[in-house]
Amino acid sequence: MRCDMVELDVLKHGGAIVVAHDAGELGHPGLLTLDTVLHALRDQLPPAVGLNVDLKAPGYERDVCHRLHFYELASRTIVSTMHADSLGRMRSLAPDIRLGWSIPKVQRDYLAHPLTRPVALAGLSYYHRVLPGRVMRQILRGHADAIMAHWRMVTPALAEAIAMVGGELYAWTVDDASQFGRLAQLGVTGIITNDVALFDAAAASADAGAARLSWLPPDRGSTARRDGEAEVS
Repeated sequence: MRCDMVELDVLKHGGAIVVAHDAGELGHPGLLTLDTVLHALRDQLPPAVGLNVDLKAPGYERDVCHRLHFYELASRTIVSTMHADSLGRMRSLAPDIRLGWSIPKVQRDYLAHPLTRPVALAGLSYYHRVLPGRVMRQILRGHADAIMAHWRMVTPALAEAIAMVGGELYAWTVDDASQFGRLAQLGVTGIITNDVALFDAAAASADAGAARLSWLPPDRGSTARRDGEAEVS
C-alpha cells in the first residue's frame, strides 16, 4: 500500500505489552505482543516509514520506551495517549521520542446517540472555544509535539494555533471521504481512517492534495501512504 506510517494501539496484559485497542480484545486468539510486531516492523519496513504507538492506558511507559530503543525505532516514532500523566512520564524517560496528545479523553462517540447528543454538542462547543489556547500551552511547554484530535474537534482556530507553535495535527477517525477535503484545507498533518479504500479517492481529489492521510485498521492500528504530495500515515 506504499505506507509511510503504522499505528499500534498497545495495552499491558499480564507481564507483556500487547497490540490491542481495549480490554475486550485481550482474549483475541491472534493477539500479538509489541515485541513481535516491533521486530517485524524493524526488519520489514523501509527506513522512511514512521510509527505511532498509542498508549491506551497509563503505567507501562518505561516498557514501551525500552522496546522502541531496543528495536532502534525510537527516532521515527510518535507515542500518543489521552493520558496527560503518561505524556509527562514519557518525556522524562525518553526526551528523544516525539509525543502526541490525543483529545478528547473519551471511549466512545457520544454524538452518535440521541440521548447523549445534546450534552455532547454543548461540550463540543466549549472545547472549540478553549482548545486552541490549551494545546498551544501544551506544545510550548514541551508536553507534546503533536495533537491527535477527533475530527469534530478540528476547527480553523485549532489548526492555526497548532501551526503557530510548530506542532502537528492529526484528525481521527475519518470514515467519510467528504471530510477529507475540509480537513486538508485546514492544514492538518494527518487524517486517520478505518477505510483504506478512501485513500485513493482522497489522493485523486485536488482538495486533499497536500494532506497526510492515515489508515487505522479496525481494532489494530494505522498505516500511511504517500501519493505525490499526499502522505498517507
